[in-house]
Formats: sequence, C-alpha cells, structure tokens
Amino acid sequence: MAQSLSPESPSFSRLTSGRRSSSWTIAVPTTFLAVAVVVLMAWLAARASSRQTQLETLQRDLAASQQTLAAAQKQVVTAQAELEIARDPGRTTVVMQAPAPAKGKSVARPEAAAWGAAVWGESQGKSWHRISAYGLQTAPPGHQIHVWFEPIKGPPLPLGKLEPAPNGTALLEAKDLPGVDQGKRLFVSLEARNAKAPAGPVLFEASLPKLVPQTRAAPDAKASGGPPAAQQGNVPGGSQMGDTPGGK
Repeated sequence: MAQSLSPESPSFSRLTSGRRSSSWTIAVPTTFLAVAVVVLMAWLAARASSRQTQLETLQRDLAASQQTLAAAQKQVVTAQAELEIARDPGRTTVVMQAPAPAKGKSVARPEAAAWGAAVWGESQGKSWHRISAYGLQTAPPGHQIHVWFEPIKGPPLPLGKLEPAPNGTALLEAKDLPGVDQGKRLFVSLEARNAKAPAGPVLFEASLPKLVPQTRAAPDAKASGGPPAAQQGNVPGGSQMGDTPGGK
C-alpha cells in the first residue's frame, strides 16, 4: 500500500534555499565589515602621514625660529658693543699728518694737505679706532684710500677704505684690534683697488702711544673722578692728546 509523505517533512528545495539565504545573510555584513576595516586603516594611515608631515613642518619652523633668534641675539650684542664704543670718548686721540719726505720713501704730494684725527679706545680687552679724515681728494681710477693699523709685532692690519665726501671729509670706525699696548702706528695710504698689504704712498700717519690696558670698570672711575686733564705732546709722524704713553 502506498505511503504518502507527511506534510511536515521539508522538501529538498526548501533546505537548499534556506542555506543560500543564511550564507548571504552572513557574507554581506562580513564584506561590509572588511571594507570598513580597510577604509579605516587607510584613513588612519593618511592621518598618520599628515601628522608626520605637520610634525616635520613644525620642526623646520622651530629650527628656523631658533636660527632667527640666535641671529637677533647676535645683532643685539653687536649693537650694544657699537653703542658702547660710540659713547666711549676713548683713551687717547692722535692727529695724523703727512709724513716728512724721506730718502727712499714715497710721499703723496697731491694729498699733502690731507690730515686726520683718530680716537683710540678699548673694549673687552681689544682696541678700536674712530678715524676722521679731512682734505681728501678723490682717489685716481683703479685706486682706493686705505687705512692701516701697524702693531708692534706683525704686518699692518687693514682697517677699511676712506670714501671722501664732496667736501673732502671721510669717517671710518674699526674694532676688534690688538690691545692698546700693542699699537705702533696708524696710517692712511693710496693703494691699488682691493690691496691686501700697503705698498703705495702714505698720505698721513701718526705714531701710537703704548697705553696700559684698563678694566671695564675704569670708565666709571673716570666719571666719578672727573675727566682727566688733556695732555699734548709731539710724537713721530703726528701728535697725541689724552693718555700719555704707559697710561700715566
């Protein structure tokens, strides 16, 4: 006798359809989750790269700021030193005159009327000069008017160039020179352009007295005791006013 299938028994198609539906139900969220993880990782990587770039930019800006600050501090120190020199009356003043004609020595006849005065002072163990020149003529083409500091030992040191104004005057300041006890002569000469050593005729000059170096507190002592009496004496090649040789 034939037996009929029970109504409750599931058919094969219903079983396979349920399995496919379950697979899609699991696969779709998993795919979205994987895509979300990839997107999140990419976003984190991009953010980390952006942060690294910002950090490098900040580091460069910081280094540049530090360099700017160091340069500004250096400029402040230089400005303070220059202001100190500008306010300092100096230790002595020498008058620079044309040298007397000597055998075998070249003298610039056209500039015989030129002369100058140089204030000689000291700062932090070194000396400085403030030079004023008068009666200068414009240097010939290819030549310049140079100022030289001759120490007791060693070759003359270049201080700079004088550029005469229309009225024949010129100013020059030089610092960081050997101490006030190391100077021998200060002179101005006509040289070829950009000369490294004196070789041309001397226009005017002055011998430098040998002074005793003083401490930084010495200017205050001078101010409290009043200005020293100016002294004047003859020295070879010029005259000096202020401290006498030896600082006495």
